[in-house]
Amino acid sequence: MLEFFISSETEKYKLMDMFCMTDIGAPMEYRVNQYQFPLNLADEMKEYPRTKWDKKLEDFLFAVYEKHQRDLNKSLFYYTKFWQKNFSRYFDPINRFFGTPIPKYRVLVAHFLDAISNWSEHNIVINAYAYQTPNPTYHIYTLLYEIILSQAFIRVRQTKAKEELSDEKLWVFAELTSCVFLKRNFEEFAQASATGYPQVDQFLPRFWEITADAKTFDELKERAFQIAYFKS
Repeated sequence: MLEFFISSETEKYKLMDMFCMTDIGAPMEYRVNQYQFPLNLADEMKEYPRTKWDKKLEDFLFAVYEKHQRDLNKSLFYYTKFWQKNFSRYFDPINRFFGTPIPKYRVLVAHFLDAISNWSEHNIVINAYAYQTPNPTYHIYTLLYEIILSQAFIRVRQTKAKEELSDEKLWVFAELTSCVFLKRNFEEFAQASATGYPQVDQFLPRFWEITADAKTFDELKERAFQIAYFKS
């Protein structure tokens, strides 16, 4: 089950997570370009205490959300209706893979942010305008990708502590799991060739090969963790 919602306040805190925390995956400059977010404001968030920029960020987001309220509501309606109609088609195979149903996820429909997963809670982010891209399956792929990534991270963390497997290595595993599962199980994603992160994609050929016959997440996990990178 998916619950879509719009919230400038939630996007504010997600932006803080992206620009105020240590980078994993991509540097701040990459994210600024990806999100079309003002570089000067992102720089302030990165370099200065929150008291210096908090009101500026709130005022900026309030103005943006007020200007784009109609477009955001249109996106919210689209995503809600699409997934009401197509939920079983996509999530039945995912539930079989994981062995237990995916829990309810809250999905922030964001103006700036694009696909983001959560490593400890059942919520993700998708971009409000992703369904308007030239690729009609992009918004489907990104939502599924982030939920699978989130579940891979959460489920592995239930048995492996950071001392045994660092966050960065687990993130690599989760990215590979999402990419490989979607490519193998849905014809419309068969052309997906990589995650887009060079530090992840270097492991993709070996991951693809070693997990070829894995039917469940537990089987895939057991085989993938034979790769030397995850052992070291």
